[in-house]
Amino acid sequence: MTATRINYPTSKHAEADRLLAAVAEAQAEKARIDALVEAEFTKVRGCWQGQMDAISNRLAYLGQKIETLEKEHQAVFFDLPGLGSCSLDLPHGTLLYAKEEYVVKPRKVDVLGNLRVYGLQCGIRKVESVDWDVLATWPDERLALAGTERRVKETFGYEVKEQGSGARGQGSVKQEEEP
Repeated sequence: MTATRINYPTSKHAEADRLLAAVAEAQAEKARIDALVEAEFTKVRGCWQGQMDAISNRLAYLGQKIETLEKEHQAVFFDLPGLGSCSLDLPHGTLLYAKEEYVVKPRKVDVLGNLRVYGLQCGIRKVESVDWDVLATWPDERLALAGTERRVKETFGYEVKEQGSGARGQGSVKQEEEP
């Protein structure tokens, strides 16, 4: 393969292009290694999947048994006459219990509409927020009145041309100018 000689405008152009080529090479090597690692994980996962499924099923079954036992013998385990929460420490773990009220959020009822119809405005949240798109059009003096300011942000980045695929990798560095 014949290497094509490129005439760069400056030595800094050549240096930047050499760095981009090095990034592309490192990205390709990382992609190859990632693919090998994923293939190995897939093989290992396949070897152990049956045992992993069995223990997951066992854990789910045992969790259901504990919950059923707690429900059936609630009065024995938990001394909680009203609302609240409590726990029972045992040598191998803790049983947990909570009893609380909550307001149901119905799916087929327009609660907001009902609040408006019956004049129950206190149940409606009104949200205000800054319209940053509008502020971006204001002069600096007006921004100062609002307690903010305009700053300059510089963004440096690069794209690497991957060989053969036409795809590009990216990287970027953002820098905000301090006042």
